[in-house]
Amino acid sequence: MATQVSSGVVDATVKTDLSGVETQLAVQNLRSVINNNSSYIRAVDGIADEFADATGVAPLIIYSADVIPAMTSNSAPSGTASASSENTTAQQAWKAFNNTTGDLWIASSAGTGWLKYDFGSGVTKTPVAITIQASSSPTGAPASGTIQGSNDGSTWTTLKTLSGLSWSANEIKTFTFSNTTAYRYFFFYIVPASGGPSIQEIELLELGSGLVSVNTTYNATSDYYTTGQVEVIPTMTSDTAPSGTMSVHANNTGSTAWEAADKSLGTVWTAPANNQLGWLAYEATTPSVVTKYKIINHTVAARGLVAWTFEGYNGSGWDVLDTQTNQPTDTLNTVRYYTFVNTTAYAKHRINISANGGDAYTQVAEIQFYFGGGDMTLVSDTFTAETAPSESSAVFLHQPIVAVTLNTDILGYISRDAGTTWTQGTLVDAGSFDSTTNILTMNAVDISGQPSGTSMRYKIVTANAKEQRLHGAWLAWS
Repeated sequence: MATQVSSGVVDATVKTDLSGVETQLAVQNLRSVINNNSSYIRAVDGIADEFADATGVAPLIIYSADVIPAMTSNSAPSGTASASSENTTAQQAWKAFNNTTGDLWIASSAGTGWLKYDFGSGVTKTPVAITIQASSSPTGAPASGTIQGSNDGSTWTTLKTLSGLSWSANEIKTFTFSNTTAYRYFFFYIVPASGGPSIQEIELLELGSGLVSVNTTYNATSDYYTTGQVEVIPTMTSDTAPSGTMSVHANNTGSTAWEAADKSLGTVWTAPANNQLGWLAYEATTPSVVTKYKIINHTVAARGLVAWTFEGYNGSGWDVLDTQTNQPTDTLNTVRYYTFVNTTAYAKHRINISANGGDAYTQVAEIQFYFGGGDMTLVSDTFTAETAPSESSAVFLHQPIVAVTLNTDILGYISRDAGTTWTQGTLVDAGSFDSTTNILTMNAVDISGQPSGTSMRYKIVTANAKEQRLHGAWLAWS
């Protein structure tokens, strides 16, 4: 939570020039909101943010407004709405696209149903998210279904598959998906929990414009932002689809390797009885520098992995990148992540199993490999100063996961015009905040040359694919 700090009476001599005392006060402010989530008063304008609720930071993605116009009939003001059936004239297809709550589309029969929207000749949209609102009787909302796009009305591409959903009355859910193709037609296939389908509102959202944080992952458990990491293995539908190759030392009858990489805990790879120790591998189409992997054991503890090595294939043999022993299998379906230092790119990686929990079979529900993390740009929300400031200082709580060089691998900036113009400051290590986190200061950054403004922001940029975490920020101006 970002706590605004306004002019107060605690210490009228405090300035934004970060002396040792001023840095200590800034850190005390951050400790206060971290420990107590409480506000405080300072003599200078500023904010402190402990990142406890992911507010205070510009969003990772900005979506457009609904690209479907607010419909007033099935064919007005533009495009065409249609459905598998309509219960009454007051519950027609367009009611799901009218940007109005309180009315809805209801199918005339129980079971599955569908809605479709046609933007019309020459009009296409490139959505990356869909928002669905259930009715006051939510059993008609999709328990499962698909969202599809088409440019001819007959050949359809699935953009998003829904499954395992439950809804409360009038609940709104947003579903995101990766899409770069513009389509004219959109089809919404609905499998309700019971009875006939009903939808109060559907909105299609494209990527919007605006200042966003880039390649940034928020950890809600420990309240920090970090460089996002990239999954190596796609959602597999066979051992060779959609790309790359899954392989194992042996499959039990009815089991296949790709079931350990289909992003479903309902399927599982099983090694055959008395051949339970072996390996599970994935070969990508391009090499990557993997530094992290994930394992989810299945529901029988004795069949879970206890000891293994994680290896990369060098063209003639296997390089051991990580070794694990005595790992627990008692918490079933628990996601376990393992990280290690690696600078070599491999196309093929495997988990080479040396021990399980003692059963004749070995089972794995899911695996995933991760590379990089890339470089993140973390941009704060806008905070309003009373008058246009001429200088600003900042303090950041920074946890380097690998060795970093300040002002090379991490850079800091301040803006007074909402992020249109940025001035880089010099980051200085001011000591330890705790056993893992350092205090970085950026002192008296001159922003007088920026266009006059009172919309304050800070920005942190990481570089050179160095994994780093930010646990809090303090910004002051005068």
